Amino acid sequence: MGLIARYLFSTLSIVTSLVSCDFASTLRDTESLSQFAQLLGNYTDVYGALSWSQSFTLLAPSNDAMEKIPYTSLNRYFSNNETAFIRQLLQYHVLQGMIRSEMLNGDLGFYPTWLRESDGEIPVGVTGGQRVALVRQPGDLEDVVTVVSGGGARSTVTDANIDAENCIIHIVDSVLIPPMGWYNTSSAYDLDAASGFFTAAGSTPDNFTDVTVFAPKNSAFQRINSVWSDMGNATLRETAGYHVVPNNLLYSSDLVNGTRLNTTSGEEVTIWFFGGQTYVNSAKIVQADLLFSNGAIHVIDNVLSPNATSVLPDPQIATQAPVIAGSLVSSEIRDIPFTSYIPCLSDCPVPSSTETFMPTTTRSTRTTSATGFAATSSGACPGQTYAPVGLIGGVAMGILGVI
Repeated sequence: MGLIARYLFSTLSIVTSLVSCDFASTLRDTESLSQFAQLLGNYTDVYGALSWSQSFTLLAPSNDAMEKIPYTSLNRYFSNNETAFIRQLLQYHVLQGMIRSEMLNGDLGFYPTWLRESDGEIPVGVTGGQRVALVRQPGDLEDVVTVVSGGGARSTVTDANIDAENCIIHIVDSVLIPPMGWYNTSSAYDLDAASGFFTAAGSTPDNFTDVTVFAPKNSAFQRINSVWSDMGNATLRETAGYHVVPNNLLYSSDLVNGTRLNTTSGEEVTIWFFGGQTYVNSAKIVQADLLFSNGAIHVIDNVLSPNATSVLPDPQIATQAPVIAGSLVSSEIRDIPFTSYIPCLSDCPVPSSTETFMPTTTRSTRTTSATGFAATSSGACPGQTYAPVGLIGGVAMGILGVI
């Protein structure tokens, strides 16, 4: 072998030893990962990027996890072989950097993934990549690591810290659910009224990047159902905006007592800790850290008001009194407001050139419409009606007409 040839061979060997990750042989030799290895091998771009990566953590679903797919929300994407979605899904299982289980503790840690581009069906409105949360259970379960993915979905690490040359593999018992858009996420978490509320105001959380949303649950809107009929368009927009903190992605671990946060309404909300609970003004956070495409959702038990910024919570009361002016709390079970303004997401009616589609309300006794749109009860999604996204005047006036 000539001098130049020996030099090139030596250089190639050094480069290969530096950048080649032995994750492929590790997957191949791990019997419980055979299905995931086969799937990953079908996406040569992702596979190749992993092969040459310097450092990453792979959350690899076991064969049992892969066999659960037909019973999850991911089934339609795999049944239809939607390759763009599946490619993004694989990227969501790769964490930036090498993270061993002993690096974790009892607090949720949020780690950026390789899902960084909206080049498929999964939108990415979070700077630096969509996140996955990892936590090591304290006490007797200190060796159990839980993975929290999109919308609060959970899986468990069944085999941790499998070392490959330049990566670490953790085997998980469920395929991770990537963060999806606002409507897909909110529909699963008792936030139908909040979805319609933001839509009616013409400003959904999907419109922002790195956003923190304090979303009142359905019962919070039901408790003050009497107030919406007196709310004008401007007040509607201001109230909706008071629940949104733009360009400031905050997880539960970032919510510090006494912190004031700027909202899109122009008024600040304040974070309070009382009695082991976290409050936004006087509304208690009842479920934190729901990951969606553009940030994080924290579910609260009351509707906030930009005109009641200084109200403090009373930790002795399970649910605080409403702060919206004019509220008349009733023990009567009321219909969930605003649901007629949630846009249809699947199996939606297609208007012909001669038809005018308008949203109908889900109330049992009255209907309403907004000029230029309509929905038929037979053609809308189950439990939903068709509505435009982002209409302020017409939709808001439709609300006032139905209450």
